[in-house]
Amino acid sequence: MAKGIRLTDEFKQDAVAQVVERGYAVSTKSLYTWKAQFSKPARVRDAELIRDDLF
Repeated sequence: MAKGIRLTDEFKQDAVAQVVERGYAVSTKSLYTWKAQFSKPARVRDAELIRDDLF
């Protein structure tokens, strides 16, 4: 997340509630992986997926 951006407690509670209410179990490792993956531009992610599928 960009430096200086603060999320409200309400936002955080809502995010947790959505995960818990839907019965998802999300590991910290998965969250960090997803954050790294989705912080890249879409075309970079797509190129990586294609590259990974080829090898």
